[in-house]
Amino acid sequence: MGRAECGGSGTALSAVDTQGVESAFAGYLAMALVEAGRSARRRIEDELADYGLTLRYLDALGHLARGAELSGSDLARRMGITAQSAHATILRLEDLGAVERSRTGRGRRALLDVTGAGGEMLTAADRVLNSLDARLLDAVPDVRDGEVRRLVAVLETDAAPGKEPTGAD
Repeated sequence: MGRAECGGSGTALSAVDTQGVESAFAGYLAMALVEAGRSARRRIEDELADYGLTLRYLDALGHLARGAELSGSDLARRMGITAQSAHATILRLEDLGAVERSRTGRGRRALLDVTGAGGEMLTAADRVLNSLDARLLDAVPDVRDGEVRRLVAVLETDAAPGKEPTGAD
């Protein structure tokens, strides 16, 4: 079977799957970004694991640390996950000593609070993410942080389901 040319821009983008095989969609910017996202996720997960964290645990801690009084159900809605998944996440964070439940009275729902240990995990995660950001930006010195953030913002808003991308403003 012959090799088909992909990517209308003519720009050679490298998109390689997890086994190191070039993707049939290697010429497309969107597919290159998907692969880059997977790679970034793996790097983040690997480094967070040193602190007992996953991206899901970090997401939960981040929501709870914003100061809102949240129950497990509230947290599930904020994270966009099922109540069962949120419950499992909360149990694991409790095991790690990162969160605790507090009841404000009889028959009232339990609210979740970040503990000192949870705060330390958030600080460690901040260091991990800052380090990864710096390495990414150092790899492309001619690209500024603001330019990358604008591109990501366009992707997050314009590529929403049912909406055609319009490009940067």
